Amino acid sequence: MLGRYCRLEPVSARHEADLFAAYMEAPDDRDWTYLPYGPFESLTDYRSWADNMAASNDPIFHTIIDLKTSRAVGVASLMRIDPANGVIEVGHIKYTPALQRTPAATEAMFLLMRRSTRPIT
Repeated sequence: MLGRYCRLEPVSARHEADLFAAYMEAPDDRDWTYLPYGPFESLTDYRSWADNMAASNDPIFHTIIDLKTSRAVGVASLMRIDPANGVIEVGHIKYTPALQRTPAATEAMFLLMRRSTRPIT
């Protein structure tokens, strides 16, 4: 999914090092408060978690790539997918300091919501 400020791709091993490094730029751990995982102590720990999420069908995790830097700067997922009732949620949102309060952050949510109006395959 391509926007003006960011691109969303399925979570994959090629983004793990960038994401972990970007998460380490946060001054404290408060961004992890409402997530049932993290913060991660090492890149190895993060890779283990991310590899499991990449294999998941629900939630479907996406990496948010900043188009200016081509670096991974966050993740978000589509989850609790219920096609029979036309329901889907956006969750597991984790923005790094480089993404927070930027046009790319807003656009990432727009791209996910636009995707959720189309059939998930």
